[in-house]
This record gives sequence, C-alpha cells and structure tokens, in this order.
Amino acid sequence: ASFKTMKDGEVADTTVNSLSLYGIREGQNDSLLYDAESASGFLVPLDPHQNFSRFVLQIDTLTDTLTVYHEHEVYMISYTCGFASLFTLDQLELTGSVIQNDTIINEMVDAEYEDNEVHIRLYL
Repeated sequence: ASFKTMKDGEVADTTVNSLSLYGIREGQNDSLLYDAESASGFLVPLDPHQNFSRFVLQIDTLTDTLTVYHEHEVYMISYTCGFASLFTLDQLELTGSVIQNDTIINEMVDAEYEDNEVHIRLYL
C-alpha cells in the first residue's frame, strides 16, 4: 500500500510520521509488522486461511483499522518450486479518522513475484 494526498485536484505521494502497523488474526496475539519513523507505504502479508486480513495502522497518536477482503487460490509453479498463493483483492474497509479514502489499483496479488507492487492507495 502507498500513502497519497489530493493536492490541487491531483493525486500526490506523501509520507507519514511515526507509522506502526499491527496484524490482527483471530485467536492469535496482535503482531507488530511495521515500525518506522516515516513511511510512504508498507508491505503486509495477507491471511491465506481467511477471506480477509485485518491491520491496525497507528500514525502518530491516531489509529485506523484496515480490513482487506480477498479471495485466495493456490497454484503449482513446478514440481521443484512447489506452490504459490494468488490473492484477489475484493474490498477495503476502514474505521478511524486518519485515512480519508482508499482505492484498490491492482487487485491481483501473486506471492510468487518478489516485486513490491502497489496494490492499494490510502488517501490522507
């Protein structure tokens, strides 16, 4: 995901100060996934055992909860490499006051590729 703002009607890159990001999974302790003094975006793992993944973003002293609804498929790469996960992002849900809007810009997340593609834009 990357952070954006609207400036004079145009989408602009931006950074946030003091970003902490926690993963939330049912029946497990929350885990700190990302902690930075400033960030223009973040990478997080999606939950292959559920049809959603939930995260808490703390920016300075404010928090938002981001729920990413997705479908998950497993496919075979080869006999030597094994299997890879393919996620299809369906919908985003935000609760809180920091993130004003969101957009899925690339719904297919293929875990086989190591490119750090942006799939979600979060507007401050």
